[in-house]
Amino acid sequence: MPKATVKLIVTGDDFGYCPRRNQGIVECFLAGAVSNVSLLVNGSAVSDAVQLAKSSLHLPDGRAGPLSGCSSSPQLDFLNICFLLFFLPEIRHIFAQVLKDYGITYTRIPIEPDLPRCDWIDPPLMAFYQGVEKDSLNTVAVFRKHSIRWPDIYIGLSTMGKNMSVTNIRGAIDNATTSYLAKVGDSSTLPSSSVSPDQETRTVTIELMTHPGYPSIPPVGGCGEGPDDFSQSWERQHELETLKNTELQNHYKTRNIELCAFKDLGL
Repeated sequence: MPKATVKLIVTGDDFGYCPRRNQGIVECFLAGAVSNVSLLVNGSAVSDAVQLAKSSLHLPDGRAGPLSGCSSSPQLDFLNICFLLFFLPEIRHIFAQVLKDYGITYTRIPIEPDLPRCDWIDPPLMAFYQGVEKDSLNTVAVFRKHSIRWPDIYIGLSTMGKNMSVTNIRGAIDNATTSYLAKVGDSSTLPSSSVSPDQETRTVTIELMTHPGYPSIPPVGGCGEGPDDFSQSWERQHELETLKNTELQNHYKTRNIELCAFKDLGL
């Protein structure tokens, strides 16, 4: 089995949902706990998010360089809409065409390799996740038709909310990487990815989707109808604290896992 160099994108999702989510994502970014953020363009606090990005972050999509000094309409490199929506039959083709029209070459496919073995996930939630994965599988051909690519591995369903822990993140990365490398010989099973020319060392790309922040306080937040239960949950702050845990940061260093953004993958 070839050795692997792991490039890990830790995405803080829903930047722009509410000021308290924005605050948490910025804290994680500045602490090196997330390496990429996705902007929720119809979030009620999207203007606040953009201002924070100009003053505190690199571009939300991971482009090199700070936002300060950019035009009022920066180049669009990463389009974020609710991941539950763009895999639906009525939307997937439109979404893929929009990505192509704007020169966006990458997105995510939320299919987590080790999900069926995650017995700590409540059965109703597992059924929901499996439905998301089914819709995602049906979207692969559409994205490939439009030359849209994605990282080798997606993680984030088994580690969401209360299920996020240093142990679960570490296990998800290790198990998914091992499973992926076992399939390297069968190219028909591999998703679109960056590959090292050295056959002894393969670069494995992973996206870890996260939702850190501070719980939203009604009526502030949301996408027009106030904040939902997900955003008001204590689990948002739990994710924030877990991602900033020094034990997790040390694990990345020990395993030589490189945190990066999409632009670093060469997709």
